[in-house]
Amino acid sequence: LNWTGVDMEDAKKIKDYKVIPGGTITQRKGSLVTVEGIILSFEPDIISLDDSKEARAKMICGHAISTESMTALIRSIISEGRYQIICPGLKTDGTACEIEWSYPACRKIGVLTRDEEKEFETKLSMNFVNRDPHMGECSKCHVAIWNEDLNMIRVQCVNCRKKKQAVDFCWRFLREWKGVLSEDCGNPECTGIGYKIRSLK
Repeated sequence: LNWTGVDMEDAKKIKDYKVIPGGTITQRKGSLVTVEGIILSFEPDIISLDDSKEARAKMICGHAISTESMTALIRSIISEGRYQIICPGLKTDGTACEIEWSYPACRKIGVLTRDEEKEFETKLSMNFVNRDPHMGECSKCHVAIWNEDLNMIRVQCVNCRKKKQAVDFCWRFLREWKGVLSEDCGNPECTGIGYKIRSLK
């Protein structure tokens, strides 16, 4: 934690720093040198190509990446609607590396703040749900649900059913079922094409 340019020590209390009411305390990223369980490297950063003598993390594929580049990479992946963190580097033969990095390792290397952890994990989870055609969100309680049979387009949420509040909704459109036929949900905006398929085109 940092207050007006001063790093706040764990052993002290906030009042020891004479924090002004309404003032902002920021959380700074730490150094990779203090992070346990990673291999340090002084190879150029795989994204920024920075070749300064800053300590970077050596990934399982051998590429090196800094704290800042890792954070930026995760943010970029989220903004593109993806949930897998793939190495953006190249192999020695010039082909894409494409090795997947685990999120726990990336979180550690990015030295994420609490706010970043909450933001990234929520958005990565939502990207996963939106990408998997078998996963959807209940239109009523907004809980993620699983649909094994994609031919079954008129479904109910298990969570709502337990609360005796279940309503039928369209799996393709993720809105309440308004029609009387088994193949037409009655929503004029529903094109009959799954929303996930449309979003991936």
